[in-house]
Amino acid sequence: MESDEVLGIVFAEAKHIAEIDGLYLSGSHGSGCADEFSDVDYVAVAKPENIQTVVERWEAVCRKHFNVVFLPQTGWRDRTGQCDHKFLVPY
Repeated sequence: MESDEVLGIVFAEAKHIAEIDGLYLSGSHGSGCADEFSDVDYVAVAKPENIQTVVERWEAVCRKHFNVVFLPQTGWRDRTGQCDHKFLVPY
């Protein structure tokens, strides 16, 4: 799957998750330095009380559109003690 197709899916699906307050393209694509081997990095912004819902809905989106091999998880918890996904940081 081409990066442009992945980006289109990511941003289209994020619009349907009301608990996502913002979605930002980061990494090499965000800085305009992407090449054919670049992955797609993005940062989702959500209120702490919505993190668990965002995680659950986003995992469903990933499984729907992509061949998910690994979803990173650690023992990290947010301020409410709910999530253990390393890609989520409360603000």
